[in-house]
Amino acid sequence: MKKVKQKTLRNKLDKLWRETIKARAGNKCEKCTRSFGKLDCHHIFGKKAHPATRWDLANGVLLCVKCHKFGKGSAHETPKEFMDWIIKVRGIQWYELLLVRANLTQKVDKLQLLEHFQRR
Repeated sequence: MKKVKQKTLRNKLDKLWRETIKARAGNKCEKCTRSFGKLDCHHIFGKKAHPATRWDLANGVLLCVKCHKFGKGSAHETPKEFMDWIIKVRGIQWYELLLVRANLTQKVDKLQLLEHFQRR
């Protein structure tokens, strides 16, 4: 595939991942349940540092701007507090499995993943 096609494929997958995370959360912040204002899809393990889980649904959480970037306990302002919260909500077993997947080095088959998202 040409580079342009890879970028297009990556953008489609990003969009489908965000749409799925939002739908799963019922368009509400998963931390404070706010349903108004801007809601962001946050990667628990960063998409650039951990490409294996970029489109892994377990690696996503829907957050309002306050819980994502600006408030006390937010994902970006106080990442340790945020991680403690999400482990409490989703469980240590979930976290340990996601951590293993996040550190995999194998390449993701983007076409296969796109087909998977489109079948949902």
